[in-house]
Amino acid sequence: MEKEGHWGYSVNEAVGAPAREDGSFAGAGSRLANVEAGVPCLEHVMLRWLPRDCVFTGPGASAPVQPHPTAVSYVMVGRSPDGDVRFSGLAPGAEFRAGTFVVPGEGKQPFTMSSLLGAFMRAFEWADVVNTSWGSVTSPGAYEYYSDVMDALCAAYPQSLFVVAAGNTNSPRWEGSRGKVSQIASGFNNVSVGALGHAPAFDRLTENSARLPLEVVLPDGRVAGRRAGVDLCAPGEFMRCAACPEGPHAEHDRFLTATGTSVAAPVVAGCAALLHARARELGQPAEVHDARVMKALLLAGTRVLPGWSNGADAAGVTRRGLDDAFGAGALDAGASLRMLEEGCWRSLRVGEAPCTVDLGVHEAGSELTVALCWFVPTRLPLLDGVASAADLPGSLPSRPELVCGPLPHATLELRCEGRRVGLCDAELSPTQFLRLRLPRTGRCSLVVVRRADVPRGGEVGASKELAGSPLLCGLAWKVTPPELADGERQDEASAEEPR
Repeated sequence: MEKEGHWGYSVNEAVGAPAREDGSFAGAGSRLANVEAGVPCLEHVMLRWLPRDCVFTGPGASAPVQPHPTAVSYVMVGRSPDGDVRFSGLAPGAEFRAGTFVVPGEGKQPFTMSSLLGAFMRAFEWADVVNTSWGSVTSPGAYEYYSDVMDALCAAYPQSLFVVAAGNTNSPRWEGSRGKVSQIASGFNNVSVGALGHAPAFDRLTENSARLPLEVVLPDGRVAGRRAGVDLCAPGEFMRCAACPEGPHAEHDRFLTATGTSVAAPVVAGCAALLHARARELGQPAEVHDARVMKALLLAGTRVLPGWSNGADAAGVTRRGLDDAFGAGALDAGASLRMLEEGCWRSLRVGEAPCTVDLGVHEAGSELTVALCWFVPTRLPLLDGVASAADLPGSLPSRPELVCGPLPHATLELRCEGRRVGLCDAELSPTQFLRLRLPRTGRCSLVVVRRADVPRGGEVGASKELAGSPLLCGLAWKVTPPELADGERQDEASAEEPR
């Protein structure tokens, strides 16, 4: 990371994922993909180790080498040829592929539906983690069609965590959409990432990071309500990235600095790859690789930021769950890894009966952070007859049919010695989130209760199939002892207001 002309801060260290001299803790055994409007420059000194066949395209797409995917790929898997870990990406040991959907001559919208779906399908079929730092922004009140398209892919490939840049919309150039989360990031089933600056604290949003709550616009145009549009935040200011000058160039050792969610999202994606690698190394159950569990681990591991609030009252009850601007808070991969190793996660099937998870006995004043994540059921019917991206038709209508099932709803309750001390009941959200102090010492438990689903337009044909099965959820939790929680809160009190 560059600051005032100096490479003084390590993003890896800041998020609790330091690279080691012996090459360990590098993500070996995980699979990581990036998809966007172009492919990285594989001649760059930091990406030269990648095999040339790591690049793929959707049907009919070309593979133009572009600066943006070069910078993004470096953040994830950059590797210094002299072994200097200070200049590595977050997961330089991960197996990596880069895809694109760009179709020559398509103008302002540089893709066809076949090229877009094909590129993302190939990534989802293969990867543990799929990152995209590409997106567009719609006007407020518009139905986010491509959000549902990507939600359908997430639901079809639940083993792949989809990480998306929230967007760099907080500037006057976006006029009526200023601060709005991008269309792709507006989906229910992804991890939407905001960008943090102010190194080395990383305790405030960058000036351009999206930060507004989302209007939930149903397929028929009705506005159902609002929910948080950002799931969590990661460092994204003055990031040192591999540069790829446009046009012919002989030197492939240039760098640039970048600020925004485009470079914050691959930080999260790289850390998610580390989680997958560690889970395989430990021989953890297969359920931990489900995207809902991985999302819960990332969110529950976050550290709280100055100004963070999910509106919880004195009784620990929140109807929001996540902060509108910060989501769950700042990425802390070290905490998420400890939770993974200590078994502080579950994969739950929630039906009519409540699900209860025992957390053991904890001391008064301990801070509990809990995330419960699920998918909103969405289907793209054409995928039912498509075995792989290679079988996609050569051309598809610009808006294929979607089947959007009702929005599942469940509540997350924390109990201590049988008494409720916290409750998250955020409607229209696929995430319930709690962060609170225990008022007493005692045995704690989490109770998940399924509530009535919220209908959506477009529920045709497969609505019973989408709504009738138990709700599969990922659950993760972190317990911070009183003395450590007190130290964190003291640091927050002395920090400047982020917004």
